[in-house]
Amino acid sequence: MRLIIPAYFQALNKAGKVTDYAVTSNHMYIPIKSKKRGAMLIKKDEVKAWYELSAWKAKEWVNQTGWQIPPKEMLVIMDIWYFFKDNTHGDAGNYHKALGDFHHGIVVEDDKSLLWRDQDIQIDRENPRIELDFRVAGLKILPAKVKKKKVAKKDE
Repeated sequence: MRLIIPAYFQALNKAGKVTDYAVTSNHMYIPIKSKKRGAMLIKKDEVKAWYELSAWKAKEWVNQTGWQIPPKEMLVIMDIWYFFKDNTHGDAGNYHKALGDFHHGIVVEDDKSLLWRDQDIQIDRENPRIELDFRVAGLKILPAKVKKKKVAKKDE
């Protein structure tokens, strides 16, 4: 059973018309300047609503499938099928950040343990969506620093 979430969020464009926007790193944030932090990005309110809906759908999926959050050192494969309303969707890789973020604490403990695998991109004008499937890869995340073993030099 796949987790199905919306492929778009709706927001007003510059002309004041409601428009569908792709849930990508290109459309998620508003740049602002802060006296304390300098330039930074904040999530648009419409994106926050998309996150809440997608998180709710993920929780519902967890309850229906009996999915258990794997230990944080285990890698989780996330297979992704995209169904867009038209051919103007852009790069599927730009969706990964958004798709990883809302799974925090629901499907995985931390989205750094996700391995994204884009499976297919199709057009579905009537029902645009993103379908996700998860499975534990059985591999462990390597530690950040690998200690080198000292090699003893042979006397000549």
